[in-house]
Amino acid sequence: MFNRILVGLDGSPTSWSAVHYAFEFGKRLDVPVVGIHVIDERILEEGFLEDIAGVLGFNYYAGISEKLKEFFEGQASVLLDKFLALGRSKGVKVSSYQSTGKPYHVILAQADPEDLIVLGKKSHKPVSGFLLGSTTEIVARRSPCPVFVAVEQKKRHKENLRSIQW
Repeated sequence: MFNRILVGLDGSPTSWSAVHYAFEFGKRLDVPVVGIHVIDERILEEGFLEDIAGVLGFNYYAGISEKLKEFFEGQASVLLDKFLALGRSKGVKVSSYQSTGKPYHVILAQADPEDLIVLGKKSHKPVSGFLLGSTTEIVARRSPCPVFVAVEQKKRHKENLRSIQW
């Protein structure tokens, strides 16, 4: 049915909900689950950072984007390590992919027609309200494969999955 399950990870509660669904699907279908984390390149642009510094009233200095990128890469590493450990503990075949770019571009570039993409309904943005558009909506509209959108309702995972006929 599917060759892989790609799951978007941004650290938000709904992305962890998506991870739990992806693990359940991966285990039942015996396919690997790939965790994808993307550092949004738009928040690393010097012009954007200079504008934000002015709005928030702190000093901007050239090269701050490299420091921010290092910080976000460290967060990504912790997030992906947690994803891999959790998947292995559940007996799921897991791997991860980390990149910098526009999240929807990276996710769509990784997807094949034989894959399933699992995403959380709401994302976690480092700077809320500054970036327009929804990664989940864009991916769902442009995807070459099916997209499963998870909501943050941890209590219902097992009940919902039991009702699905495999």
